Amino acid sequence: MKNTNIFSSLVLAVIVNFSIKPAWLLTENWVQDRIGHSQFGLYGAIMSFAIMFMPLLDLGINQYFVKKVARQQSPKLFSWGLTIKLILGSIYAVVVLGIGVFLGYTINYYQILLALIGYNFFITLIDFLRSFIKAFQYFKLDAFFSLADKLMFLPLVYLLLPKNAKEFAFVAFSASSSSFLIYFIIFLATIKPKVQIKGK
Repeated sequence: MKNTNIFSSLVLAVIVNFSIKPAWLLTENWVQDRIGHSQFGLYGAIMSFAIMFMPLLDLGINQYFVKKVARQQSPKLFSWGLTIKLILGSIYAVVVLGIGVFLGYTINYYQILLALIGYNFFITLIDFLRSFIKAFQYFKLDAFFSLADKLMFLPLVYLLLPKNAKEFAFVAFSASSSSFLIYFIIFLATIKPKVQIKGK
């Protein structure tokens, strides 16, 4: 039964990915035409810079929690892990912004960078939630969590209609933050009885 569940969840993940990825690629091309190649290139360059330091947001914690929660369902694990993620997020922001100062980023660049720092931070928080979902073998739910930001990104792009790199970065931040809030509510409803958000 477990093998059947894993297989069906894998098939679902593949179907969901194949459904969303073409729309995502078409939307990226549409945005590039809308905001212009130079603005899209600016967004890509600052995003690449922010991604370079993303290992600071995780340090292997997600994989650790997948194994830890599966073996030991301690009520304090979630609160402990979330605290660590918040600390790492603060360190990540300070490092990236500090290097941005060293590189001579302008105010406009900084506004884009701040939005993308927030985007990356919420993406790693979603991955943190996924570590618990995987540990409790909710594989079908994990399939949808894996596309959390893109499921929100697509409608927001067409709703907000970004005109430049800064507005597109704001769309990215809005997508990841709203996705986290929605999936956190789902997470609480699904996983909370097992992990207990507040330890006794």
